[in-house]
Amino acid sequence: MVYIAADHGGFTKKQLLVAWLRRSGQPVIDLGPARLTPTDDYPIWAARLARTIQQDRHAVGVVVCRSGVGMALVANKFEGVRAVQGWSSRVAQRSRRDEKTNVLSLASDFQSITEMKRIVRLWLKQPYRPIARYQRRLREISRIEHAR
Repeated sequence: MVYIAADHGGFTKKQLLVAWLRRSGQPVIDLGPARLTPTDDYPIWAARLARTIQQDRHAVGVVVCRSGVGMALVANKFEGVRAVQGWSSRVAQRSRRDEKTNVLSLASDFQSITEMKRIVRLWLKQPYRPIARYQRRLREISRIEHAR
């Protein structure tokens, strides 16, 4: 399952991504917002998505805001959520392969919908490579999360 959310700055491209994912046969749940509201701030929507990912450990999420930074910052505050700012397909793929990221943050002001689709497609296809050093690093991240 892919969950998706956006703030006001990412709303339009989120709508396009949802339609594209559905046409592609990808199960997707749009967590909102349902309509464009200029006062929708990214912390609310990133938190909603991150909480959902915490409850559905096998799912992944995509968030969209103007720069991709704010959404990633908020999502990474939640235990078990590993968000990446997906500014390129190579970065996004490597983050899945090496860090087992489960949230992809996109930048509506800096990425075209074509770029976003490519990044999402490649990120979703990329499996995690459970080699020893990557597993060790994920355990270290988990220890840091639990030390708060």
